[in-house]
Amino acid sequence: MKRRSFIKGLAGTAYVAAMPTIVRAQSQKIPFAHITPFSGALAELGPDTEIGCKVAIEQLRKQRNLNFEYIRVDSESNPSVAVRKMQEAASSSGARLFVGANLSSEALALGKEARNIGAIYVTSAGADEITGKDCTKSMFRWAVPTRGAVDGTIKPLMKLIPNAKRWYAITPKYVFGDALLRNTERVLKAGGAELVGNSYHSLTEKEFSGYLVNAAAANPDVLVLHNFSAQGAACLRQAVSFGLKSKMKIVMVWSAGLDQLLSLGPDNLEGIYVGAQYWHTRDDATNRAFVAACASHTKAPPNNNTAAGYAMTMAIAAGMTSDKVDIPQIIQRMEGKTINGVTGPETIRPFDHEITKSYFLLKCKPKASMANQYDLADIVETSSSYPAQSESLCKFA
Repeated sequence: MKRRSFIKGLAGTAYVAAMPTIVRAQSQKIPFAHITPFSGALAELGPDTEIGCKVAIEQLRKQRNLNFEYIRVDSESNPSVAVRKMQEAASSSGARLFVGANLSSEALALGKEARNIGAIYVTSAGADEITGKDCTKSMFRWAVPTRGAVDGTIKPLMKLIPNAKRWYAITPKYVFGDALLRNTERVLKAGGAELVGNSYHSLTEKEFSGYLVNAAAANPDVLVLHNFSAQGAACLRQAVSFGLKSKMKIVMVWSAGLDQLLSLGPDNLEGIYVGAQYWHTRDDATNRAFVAACASHTKAPPNNNTAAGYAMTMAIAAGMTSDKVDIPQIIQRMEGKTINGVTGPETIRPFDHEITKSYFLLKCKPKASMANQYDLADIVETSSSYPAQSESLCKFA
């Protein structure tokens, strides 16, 4: 008997119902493009985010029979290249579903292009404009806004150390740094504390000693680091070498998560407070399953970017009921949906396409208290803070 005849013969028997996963037809392939830097200044984003996408795709095939066909697209850390490659993926592979842990400038450009080609694009980039004045109906974001990061770090820290009234900030001079600084000033003022000074630096700065001397001279109770990624790590490392950790509390508002903490090491980190989009020890069934699934791809626990890849993929899948890619219908179904995500409940707001989620304040452990090399910090506060709809600048065209 030929295979087709054998299956046809089974179709009219109770045996089919008893073995649904065996005889269930494979859904057709759904082109799914992950567009993120795999080269250029932020090349480290790509591989980790890719793992999260692939873990989500594996689960969707097994649990929902959605057959996403993974397409890797290197944006090369360049907005113009990213847009051109999105167009190419759409024309050559028919891709209309895109996710990416991109530079903010890339994300803003891709959000506009996704609208032009009739696609969906979910990003984890940081610029508030993505879900603010530059929002598009085609773009969604999985990352807290600058307000959420500041509310999730400065507010709880003020409660933990209520006698800390003098704060000093070091801030990168551009739109993202300004937004963090503005929100820090707001929170400190509302809480009865004072920002006694701020040092701006450029995005190319590598030497922070001059800024740290200014901070020490101001004699604050808390040093607030608004810089991030390599600059945040360099600034923190130099602050520790200057002995500031023993003279004041230090908080890094927007960290890159596990990889950044691993690069700094427990000797530098002990006692430092850190804000994070995701932390692998968060204890619930969804996150434990995610961490276990990632173990087949990497020996290390998942980091921020891996969690973002997983969450962005699941956000698109939340709007799908079959393998049919009807973009307006998928967007409509995504809006208002709540997902049981790796950070807890994650809800897609209809009016600005923010995917609201938790933000974590971590306190880094002494080396002697670590159970393993990844056990660098404890979660001391979990929060979620977003502008209300009345404050939103998003107006979908």
